[in-house]
Amino acid sequence: MIESARTLLEEPREPGALGPQRSDWLLVAALMVLGLLEVSLADGVVWRPLAGLIAVVAVFTLPWRRTRPLAAILAVGAVQVSADLVSYPAVGGTTGVNATMLTAFLLVYALWRWEAGRLVALGMLAVLAFNLASELADTSNSLLEDLLSNVQWFLPAALGMVFRYRARLRDRAVDEARLEERHRLARELHDTVAHHVSAIAVQAQAGRAIAATRPDDLDGILEDIEVTASRTLQEMRHMVGVMRDDEGDGARTPRAGLDDLAELGWAGSEGGSALGPDVDVQFIGEVNGLAPSIETTLFRLAREALTNARRHARNATRVEIRVQGDGDAVRLTVTDDGDPVAGSSRRGHGLVGMEQRVELLRGSFSAAPRPDRGWAVDVSLPRTPPGAGGDIGHYRAGSASA
Repeated sequence: MIESARTLLEEPREPGALGPQRSDWLLVAALMVLGLLEVSLADGVVWRPLAGLIAVVAVFTLPWRRTRPLAAILAVGAVQVSADLVSYPAVGGTTGVNATMLTAFLLVYALWRWEAGRLVALGMLAVLAFNLASELADTSNSLLEDLLSNVQWFLPAALGMVFRYRARLRDRAVDEARLEERHRLARELHDTVAHHVSAIAVQAQAGRAIAATRPDDLDGILEDIEVTASRTLQEMRHMVGVMRDDEGDGARTPRAGLDDLAELGWAGSEGGSALGPDVDVQFIGEVNGLAPSIETTLFRLAREALTNARRHARNATRVEIRVQGDGDAVRLTVTDDGDPVAGSSRRGHGLVGMEQRVELLRGSFSAAPRPDRGWAVDVSLPRTPPGAGGDIGHYRAGSASA
């Protein structure tokens, strides 16, 4: 218990709290109408003008409940309790109405959802003290009833804490997805460097073997070594640079590229619709000469988008993958014809990783439902990543359709 209390007091304020929004003013208008109707029509409300004024003042604090919850609670609580301490002895009733009560519940929720731990504790003590003072002013209740009335305030407090930690877990999951994408980039860097360094070693060994017998051939071998080394350095500098912007071991595998992307169409057609939608892969325009990191990114993005379509696109019969290149950029679009799902964003950790990879390569990324039906992933990447000029891709023009 002591450790839990210490943890709460050390909690920092939650990031992302927004100031007044348009929806807040709609909420203010709705609660104000509710409060004024209750003041005008409900029985048992004493000093109606004062009750209406308190309700209006309380409701107008709501747009700042995320950024200033403690100040709003202290203001509303002090005004309402002061009125009750006068109204109960004078006329035996309260000036509080349901609109004021609902406002207080929303403020307590916001306190636990957004505020720093020490201020949360201070605000909750103030809420309980205000409530107890108001209940004690009503002498018709017993002391036990007055104390038990405080229990109601722990419901919005619990909801605020649940949503606070739920948001934190969601942010942590997004960070882990981004980190995993960086790990994949690091593994690809390892594979690329290992491949090129191995080629340099083989060329150097060949140079030593012919140095004594055919020295004239050394110039060609040294030129190959220079080109391969320069390409390796360019790729390594770029990949290390993009991974540093935000601040494992594994088996060496061939670097995926557009040849592998073309095979997604043939793999997707095996077995027909029994295994899912048909897959059509096409290459349009100039797709030769892409940097290896760009080719690998296109393949991984297309594969992830295809996997998402197979898992989530209801009744989809076809997935289209298009790679279109021009002088400066290459564009990837992946679309499906699945049933529209109202209110669905399908934005899981896979899309987070895709977006992270595109951002690292200074590209643009979007994923959203199509106007008619299905889903669309649209990516634009530079042909050569910044700082990696001179990379030469291995793909030769072609297309695959399934």
